[in-house]
Amino acid sequence: MRLFSASLDKLLLQMPDWWRMTAPSRSDHQTVIASLSRANASLAVLEILAKFGITTTRQIARFRFGAATITQEQRLTRVLSSLRDDGLVRTRPSKEEIRKNPRLRWFIPVHGLTELGCAAARHYDMGEGKEFEAEHSLLTIEHELKQADTQYAIEQLCEKNGWGFFAEHADLYRTVDPDRIFGIDKGAGFAPMFYEEENRKKDFADLYRKARRYFDYFDTEQCEKEWGWFRRFHVLWQFPNEERTLNIIRFLAGECRCIHYRGTIKHTCLPHGLQEKPLKVPTFWFTHDELTKDIGGEIWVTPLDYPKTYSFGDI
Repeated sequence: MRLFSASLDKLLLQMPDWWRMTAPSRSDHQTVIASLSRANASLAVLEILAKFGITTTRQIARFRFGAATITQEQRLTRVLSSLRDDGLVRTRPSKEEIRKNPRLRWFIPVHGLTELGCAAARHYDMGEGKEFEAEHSLLTIEHELKQADTQYAIEQLCEKNGWGFFAEHADLYRTVDPDRIFGIDKGAGFAPMFYEEENRKKDFADLYRKARRYFDYFDTEQCEKEWGWFRRFHVLWQFPNEERTLNIIRFLAGECRCIHYRGTIKHTCLPHGLQEKPLKVPTFWFTHDELTKDIGGEIWVTPLDYPKTYSFGDI
């Protein structure tokens, strides 16, 4: 066995350079990026992934065509396959993941940019894309797909009303760590909005700590220093359903709705449980998934004055 291994090593050394398995060179990467210059369909898909992050094939079709057809989805599938072969796009679950766990076969495939894909996005001035890493947890995918849907809905609303709009979802970690940051300009400059999509259930203490971080950050020199152009902002919170939305609003408002159990009241409210100050502020806006289907409507409420409702026209 040792003689065979030694002979094989010697044989490999004698092989020509083109035969050996080597990592793609920098020039290979540049060639791949340059080859996209006339590939309009590929560039359109890369731009969507750079702008929205992780998405499904159906989302890509909708973001590109509006009401997409099955034929358009099939064409996009071929485009995605080509981009994947070039190392620009990563699709998960991968074939290897499905081989190891056949149940993943029923998981809807999602797509994102690789490191090379992010480089291509920068080269073609598509913004700073976010790499979809091979180790990215599949448990958080739904969370990010919802973010993309909400971003698209707000973008469409702004386009309809003639408002300026921008969105970022990469490299956002500062004192606060939002899922995304949006900006809407109705003629007087961009109004910044941090966006938090709360898909996974969290306890009140965790949510309070996150909200308190935004509360303490508002209108500070630290905020202006870290972002460079604003110190006041709104925070948009999206929850899965109405019940969870109202529960956190009432909690932040400092309401005590605790129940008696066997003659004793068990406090889980803010004043008696955490014993922290209420956050009754007008810049925390809350809604839930169902209401975002009418993104331009009065679907937002605040801990300050709920059940009064607001819309983006009020910002």
